[in-house]
Amino acid sequence: MRRLPRSVKWALGLAVAAVLIATGVFYSLYQTLPFMPSPDLTGIILKQAVSLPGPSAEPRAGNRGRSGGIRDRALVIAPRAGTQFALGGTAPGIRSAGTRARAAGTTTPDRPSLATETAAPGATTEVADLPAAGHLRHGAMQEGAIDSVILGRHRPYLVYLPPGYDVGQQHYPAVYLLHGAPGNYKDWKRVGGIDKTLDALISVGRLRPMIAVLPDGNGGFFGGDTEWANAGDHIVNAEDYVTDEVVPYIDLHYRTIADSAHRAVAGLSSGGFGAVNMTLHHPNLFGYALSLSGNYLAAATWTGKDLWGGDPAARRYNSPLLYAPTAHGIRGTHIFLAVGSSDNLDNTYRETVRFDAVLQSLEVPHVTRFFPGKHSWKFWREHIVDALEYLNRVMPS
Repeated sequence: MRRLPRSVKWALGLAVAAVLIATGVFYSLYQTLPFMPSPDLTGIILKQAVSLPGPSAEPRAGNRGRSGGIRDRALVIAPRAGTQFALGGTAPGIRSAGTRARAAGTTTPDRPSLATETAAPGATTEVADLPAAGHLRHGAMQEGAIDSVILGRHRPYLVYLPPGYDVGQQHYPAVYLLHGAPGNYKDWKRVGGIDKTLDALISVGRLRPMIAVLPDGNGGFFGGDTEWANAGDHIVNAEDYVTDEVVPYIDLHYRTIADSAHRAVAGLSSGGFGAVNMTLHHPNLFGYALSLSGNYLAAATWTGKDLWGGDPAARRYNSPLLYAPTAHGIRGTHIFLAVGSSDNLDNTYRETVRFDAVLQSLEVPHVTRFFPGKHSWKFWREHIVDALEYLNRVMPS
């Protein structure tokens, strides 16, 4: 067998090195530069806000659980004829034609994102008085750092304080927004524009004022992608960091309503996995999990690392699909799942379908929604709105 010429070997080596360098530069830039556009949903939210009749306080027939509580909080209200709904389709509490109501959740079929649904013609629509763009109520995004004992270093975070926070003593619900991988704590703001989205939703009354916390779950050079979990090698215990340090720190330094009924965790991709995983492990801490494009079986990181070290028990504990049937207190939580119908990354779509079936069988209050779209920031920017409106609907005042 002939050996490759030295020149060919050098060429192959340089090609491999170039690919590795380009990959490293790409992900380094991802951590520091807003190279992806961050479109402002404010105008869309303002144009599409409508005045809707309030939901009935009574649940639908058949929705009362064994304890007499409401299992499915997606209450039916009749839309006015001609009313338009957008940003994911059906307005909060309204089941569109073809929706399959389930005993413990509601699954909404595919429909165009940012498209309008129009009811039967023939009647007028009452449109809410909308604030002009110059009169939006603006919250404040602040940056801070936590001196973490668990992780052994300072960890940055961003916190969104709602409009009016600085002029009163009111306490607010809190939602923790977890980034994906690779990624860091600034992604939801610089790529997702979450502060502008929150401003608009709060200004038009589609979301109550709440605090949003953007922690950092990036494990750094050695820890890498943490999946927001406690790794088998315990180099980075990201879950313990959030539950034992971030939440207590935020409750101490900001005016939160410090109970699980007013505390949610949301995320995209691996952050969606982390949101569900943490909630199943700590239902006394988080009453709500909102997952966009999440996985529900313990998987390798984006670099191919097995966080669980081949330990079947650790893998099962960190697989919501497998762990949910044994999780204590799961029926006291509310879970929102959303995934793109074209999302084929890491079996995300299929695992969402399977996890929805598990939640249904366990009679866990939840909503699963399938939208057109892929594993992308475009999908997450749009459908965090659906997740937050679900949270607003099921969270007590």
